[in-house]
Amino acid sequence: MGVIQCIINDPNDVIYPFPREMFENPRIIYHGTSIGYVERIEQMGWVMNGQPFDINDVKFVNNLCLTLKYEDYKDYSRVNLGWALANDEKGRIPASFTQIYWNACSYASNIGGETLYYLMIAIDN
Repeated sequence: MGVIQCIINDPNDVIYPFPREMFENPRIIYHGTSIGYVERIEQMGWVMNGQPFDINDVKFVNNLCLTLKYEDYKDYSRVNLGWALANDEKGRIPASFTQIYWNACSYASNIGGETLYYLMIAIDN
């Protein structure tokens, strides 16, 4: 079938935008990404482990917060950054997919993607 792009303007919209055959097909999987990456994906294609940031920056902020025992380093930031850092000792973050369309919409609503979203929260705090 290939890849079908759908830009979601409202991630809270409950309407499924594709044909019924896609909804009922258990072989269809979804990936939600920030609109900031659309142009890059269209130009370069899908690049596995091709995150547009240096994982060492994520490690630095995570380690700094843990070292300082920063109380405002919320559980959700620590868990999500920890997930990103624990995936591969080489610092690569694998792409994640879901069989649930609305989960992909939820991930796509994180500005910059999930890792950058939680990294920015940690930095802001």
